Amino acid sequence: MSPAPDVTTPRRLFGLALVADGRGGALAAATALLVVHALAEAAVPVMIGVTVDRAVLPGDPAALATWLGALVGVFLVLTVSYQWASRLMVSVYGYGEQSLRHLALSRILRPRLSAHRLTPGETLTYVTSDTYRVAGVAWSVAQQCATLASIVGASLVMLAVSPVATAVVLVSTVVTLVVMRVVSRPLERRGYAEQRAATEAGAVAADFMSGFRVLVGIGARDEAVRRYAAASGASRVAATAAGRSLAGYEAVSATIAAGTTTVLAGAAAWLAADGQISVGELVTVLGLAQLVGGDLAYAGSFPASWVHKIASARRLARLVDAEDLVDAAGPVVSATRRSDVQGVAGDDSPDVDSRGIDVRGIDGFAAVDDSPDDDVVLTFRTGAGTGPGNGATSTSTSTSTARSTVRLRRGEMLGVRPPDSGSARELSRVLGLRSPVARGDVTIRVDGTQVDALDLDPLDYRRRVVSFPHRHTIPSGTLREAVSGHEAGALPELDLVDAAALHDTVLEAGGWDAQVGEGGRRLSGGQRQRIGVARALHTTADVLVLDEPTSAVDTVTEARVAQALARQGRTLVVVSTSPVLLGACDRVVDLEPSTEPTTHRDPTTHRDPAADRDPAPAPLTRETSVEHG
Repeated sequence: MSPAPDVTTPRRLFGLALVADGRGGALAAATALLVVHALAEAAVPVMIGVTVDRAVLPGDPAALATWLGALVGVFLVLTVSYQWASRLMVSVYGYGEQSLRHLALSRILRPRLSAHRLTPGETLTYVTSDTYRVAGVAWSVAQQCATLASIVGASLVMLAVSPVATAVVLVSTVVTLVVMRVVSRPLERRGYAEQRAATEAGAVAADFMSGFRVLVGIGARDEAVRRYAAASGASRVAATAAGRSLAGYEAVSATIAAGTTTVLAGAAAWLAADGQISVGELVTVLGLAQLVGGDLAYAGSFPASWVHKIASARRLARLVDAEDLVDAAGPVVSATRRSDVQGVAGDDSPDVDSRGIDVRGIDGFAAVDDSPDDDVVLTFRTGAGTGPGNGATSTSTSTSTARSTVRLRRGEMLGVRPPDSGSARELSRVLGLRSPVARGDVTIRVDGTQVDALDLDPLDYRRRVVSFPHRHTIPSGTLREAVSGHEAGALPELDLVDAAALHDTVLEAGGWDAQVGEGGRRLSGGQRQRIGVARALHTTADVLVLDEPTSAVDTVTEARVAQALARQGRTLVVVSTSPVLLGACDRVVDLEPSTEPTTHRDPTTHRDPAADRDPAPAPLTRETSVEHG
């Protein structure tokens, strides 16, 4: 498997959130404005103290008006600077979070797919809460800079009043940062455990809700509740442990801040009683003491804030750096259209295939099948990467073989009878390049040459071979969009709609512009399956792979679909155990179960040793048969 081109670290993710796409300037401006806001806050007690000494005590109304006006100006600067800083920070934070979401989704949905398997619930947690925390580093950086500026400004003012007060502030700041860093270490570990447990609980909840009707139908509601209760209980325990650590952490921070405030207030009162500072300076020191106490409490929260952000950044980094599920085993053939090759449209050169893809001068684009059958458009091996059902035999013999090669001819409707649902799902994934394959496992004919699937760009391969999952997703939208796609404006082709036996669904739903609901939930299982068949038939792929396309429809409708598929003249692979569907096929391949236990194996770590051996072609028989390698 191939890793991400560049190793992503939490630091790089923070950089993406903070300074990518020109956000660095906005972040610097927002930070500067927050610093101005913090210094203005520190100036408030100074202005009050000066007003007391120079206007209140002397009883000078003019001076009082002047200093009160100055105080109003300070408050105006304080308010405006924070408002503008907030506007800039919302922009930096929002676009930073969007960039992180795009990065995470692009890695999850990349053409070669991710080896890091995620449920929909887990995916939702990664692209929402984790990206939210990491993007929040922008606020942390700016506010922490402002807090430190406030402490420094207060210290300088106190230096003019009392060097002792300044020393107390500086020592307290250093002690706070050091102590809180030590205290935060167990919080980092427990915070990560809390996020992981919350992700798992959220994933379980999302998955159960998406299949709630099925769970109720099969009587598994109690089991679903039990599993969610277990996941939620684990999340509660982890959250409680993290919460206790955070409470202790905050208690230590508050204690240090309160102690500092108390010492500063006591020192100021002693100096005032001794006549070393004026009443106004006493007011200033007391006000700054309260300000510094709050700043120290906030500074103490720095490590705790970073703990959760670093934990989320590490989770995202592992997601982004996950290896490709499908290896690039050779030089990749990209989709260069015929009109792009030397600027010539309609080139009939054998170096350009029928779809306009340029195959000239590409190393590794070699024939892997020298069969004289020019009408063979796809070959695939059974027994390699196809899960439990990894053998194939003719229905006329019970002899088991470790590996077989199946050749699909143009215009043929090939039936594949799997021994179990796991074998069917795995074969569908292999033919759709949604599961790891070895060189030679899947080949496709390009301009008269059998080309290994690994030598094609996955997107190009999937344009040629459309393998619909058994449980495909129907996005929210209209029935028209579910069949023809969101970019299609015209009505679906009537003959293809008839082939999928979809007319009654159109009438029951209320027409082509009727909403299908989230994930097609307004439709029955059989209606969703027939929409999938219609959607597949509307594609221009060379080969269609249908995985149990009629398992949820009635027998009469299934017979109509089977007969219509046989009349289409399309090149089809129908993976099914239905006698009605298989009876309409030109021939049928039986997948034989493995002699090993049929426990699920991770295809990314377990492979058949025979997968690296080339099959030896053997002749086909007319009736239900395959070629044995």
